[in-house]
Parts: sequence; C-alpha cells; structure tokens
Amino acid sequence: MISQLRQVVRIDRESCDGCGRCVSFCPERALALADGKARLVAEELCDGLGGCAKRCPNKALVLEQWTAPAHHPTARVSLDREYVHEEGDSDDTANRVHQRLTLCCRATQCGRICRRLIKQPGKAGVWCVDLPAGQKVNLYDALAQPEFQCPEGVF
Repeated sequence: MISQLRQVVRIDRESCDGCGRCVSFCPERALALADGKARLVAEELCDGLGGCAKRCPNKALVLEQWTAPAHHPTARVSLDREYVHEEGDSDDTANRVHQRLTLCCRATQCGRICRRLIKQPGKAGVWCVDLPAGQKVNLYDALAQPEFQCPEGVF
C-alpha cells in the first residue's frame, strides 16, 4: 500500500477563542468557524505549512505528522494499468492518465472517479481534469475555470 507522510493542522478547541484569524488566512479553505471555534473541515486540503498556526494568538493550532493511506485524496495517486479504459495502447494511455490526474477538492464528497478513464468508479477517489503534471494551482480557483469543469458534468 502506498502512503504519504504529511503534516496537517490540529486545533485545540479549548484554547481557540474563535477570532477567525486562521480561517481568514487559510488559502486552501481547509478551516472554518463552527460553534464559535476554528475547525479543520477539509483535512485533505490542508497544505501543512502552518501559516494559519502562526496567526493564532492563543497557539491553539499545531502541526502534526499524519500518514495518508493510498486511497486517501492527499496520497500520491497510483493508477493500476488494468483499470485504464480507453482505446489505444494501455501503457501509453496509463502514462497520459498519470500526467493528467490532479486531486479535486470535491472528490471526498462523492468518492467517485472519472468514468471516462477508469472502469471502477471510486477506486482511487479522484477526478481526472485536464491539468498538466506538476502544475500547482489553487483548486477552488481552478475548478471555477471552464477548462477545469468536471468531465462527467456533476460539478
């Protein structure tokens, strides 16, 4: 099983006074205020850099090491060639798919896979969008662009 060690923010809700500085700072929108306290609402979006923790006057946010299992959206995607479903040479197709996969911020809500490329929806919990490999983008901004629309028309 492939896994990935990464950092995520943890919030001490007792120390949090609900000022919202961390929420306002978070460019990934992984944090929100709930019941007057900061809360990590999208662990898979947390970049683990700790900018939010530095803004907390009460030191209520800390970074912790976490191992994301292979099926988790934050883990590196490994696409098994036997699941590729497209005309043409399977090795070439799999390589192209690897180069075009990125994690959709909404993938955890539906847990589906783009049915155009993979036979078993839900196997990896990712969406395929037309994004060149290695390119970094803010997913919320990217998904608002027409060229990054869900290929299945769900979002």
